[in-house]
Amino acid sequence: MEEEYRKLPFGGLSVSEKGDFKRNGKSIKVRGYNEVSGLRRTMSVVIGSNGKRYRYNAARLVAMAWDDGYSEDKEIFFKDGNCHNIKACNLECLKPFKYNLKMSERRGVKKDTVDKKRRKLKNIINEARLTLDYYDNGDFSEINKHIEKDIIPELQRYCMVQYRLGKYRTTKIVSQVLSDLYAKIDEGCAMYCYEWWCKLQIRKLVKNGFGYSKAE
Repeated sequence: MEEEYRKLPFGGLSVSEKGDFKRNGKSIKVRGYNEVSGLRRTMSVVIGSNGKRYRYNAARLVAMAWDDGYSEDKEIFFKDGNCHNIKACNLECLKPFKYNLKMSERRGVKKDTVDKKRRKLKNIINEARLTLDYYDNGDFSEINKHIEKDIIPELQRYCMVQYRLGKYRTTKIVSQVLSDLYAKIDEGCAMYCYEWWCKLQIRKLVKNGFGYSKAE
C-alpha cells in the first residue's frame, strides 16, 4: 500500500505519518542534530526559497498534518522520550501546563510533589477569598476557623522542629506573629498566603531573640 502524504500549507511540503517529507512531490531529507549546547534537538526540515534557507521543526510539521488537536500554542510531547522519533503515533500535542507536568514526571519529579503544589495554590486562593470576605463584611469568624485549624498547628510545629524552640517561646512567637497578621489584614493589606508570611516573621523574631527566657 502506497504511503499517504498530507500537504502542509507552505513551501510545497507534504509529510507522511512516518515522518517522511516531500517537496513538490520529491523526497527531501530530514536532518537530525544530536546535541546543541548540551541539549538534544529534534529533527528539522531545511528548504531554500528565493536565495534564503528556512529551517522548520519536523516534529511540529508532522503534528500539524496528522494531529487533529494541533495548534500553535501547544507543545509537542514525544511519548517514547526520543525527540528523533517523529512518527505521528509518537507525538502528542499538549497545552503548556500538561506538557510541563508530563516532562516533570519524566525527569523524576514525584507526583506527590505536583499534588503538594496544587494544594498550596488552592490554599492561597482560599486565603485570598477569606481576606476579601473580611473586607466585604468585617467578620473575622471564617479567618479564625482557618487559623485555629490549619495555621496555628503548622506554626507550632515549624518553631519546634525548625528552630527547636520550647513550648514557652513557641507560644510567645506564634501569638505575636498572629497578632501582626490580624493587624495587617485589618489595615487593608492584601494578605493571601498566611502560612508563608507568618513563617517569614518567625524567622525574623527568632533571629532577633524575641521571646527568649532563661527559664525555658
